[in-house]
Amino acid sequence: MKWGKQTLPMTIDLNEDAGTFKAQLYALTSIPPDKQKIMLKGGITIVDSTDMKTLEMRDGAVIMLIGTPEDKQEKMDLSKKAIFAEDLTNADKARLYQQKTGESIPVGLINLGNTCYMNSTLQVLKKVKELSDDLKNFKGQHSNPNKQLGFLASLRDTYRFLDVNGEAVRPLNLVVVLIQSPHLHIVTKNGISIVCRS
Repeated sequence: MKWGKQTLPMTIDLNEDAGTFKAQLYALTSIPPDKQKIMLKGGITIVDSTDMKTLEMRDGAVIMLIGTPEDKQEKMDLSKKAIFAEDLTNADKARLYQQKTGESIPVGLINLGNTCYMNSTLQVLKKVKELSDDLKNFKGQHSNPNKQLGFLASLRDTYRFLDVNGEAVRPLNLVVVLIQSPHLHIVTKNGISIVCRS
């Protein structure tokens, strides 16, 4: 009998029923009878209802056994609990993705009316490693009287939210800082506000 990489010599009494044969295999391999798949040459499969007398087996015939022993099945069941993606929170998905790839899960910025170009630019800039690293180390605050440093603090925090949340981020603080910049002004036409450079 062949089982995986092993070849086990055995004597089969064709006068016994298939259940008895499966019990013998269980004693040899610890594979429960209901988990055994037994095949003979020619595509014949031995099941509980197989009449062993009808099998034309000669000395040296090869029987193939497929199955996992009980003790290994129990170890597999205990060590791996099934986790389904739909049961995970976005934060769990982000954490698992980061553990597996070493990167943050790619999430987006919510469009606040007319911020789609700004959002895409920010996401491209986030991929510049030097910029991201410098922003992570930046210690400035939003309330800094220097608007450029306030912008950097808002950008740092927006990127931090993108890394941690696993959900789309509303870049409201960043938009407010940009609108308050002395170099920008808002033009409203037909109910659409656009931030323009002075």
